[in-house]
Amino acid sequence: MSKNLAEKIEKLEQKIDELQNEIEREKAAKLRAVADLQNFLRREKSQRENWSARAIAEFLRNFCRNFLELELCAEKIGDAAAKKVIANFFAALEKFGFKKILPKNGETADENWHEILLTEKSKFADGKISRVLEPGWKFGEILLRPAKIAISKNKK
Repeated sequence: MSKNLAEKIEKLEQKIDELQNEIEREKAAKLRAVADLQNFLRREKSQRENWSARAIAEFLRNFCRNFLELELCAEKIGDAAAKKVIANFFAALEKFGFKKILPKNGETADENWHEILLTEKSKFADGKISRVLEPGWKFGEILLRPAKIAISKNKK
């Protein structure tokens, strides 16, 4: 009878080992599922933010020409109150990531943010920005409209 009892004990111990292994596999599967869900939620949040930024950028892109006209108007009018309103308007937009691209003369042109429209003789080295023809605009790191520039070309 002790041999029969030893066999039953051994079978039960094997069954316990099998069940413990199954529990470990289920725990690992649960951890993987939780990690997959967290990754999915993180990606989904990032994609929603990206979609929102792109939608706002597309909306703003439609007004770039108007922003330039508004700026030119602010420069030409003599009304200090109107200039202040326009300046406040641009300051408010900047708080949300809308920024003017206004390179300085003498800087190196960056094809990601600048559009070269012409070359001209200037006091700057060849290939450097000689003047800004029109400012560009960006929303965060999304280019809305490149700055239009002229670059130096002093050699024939």
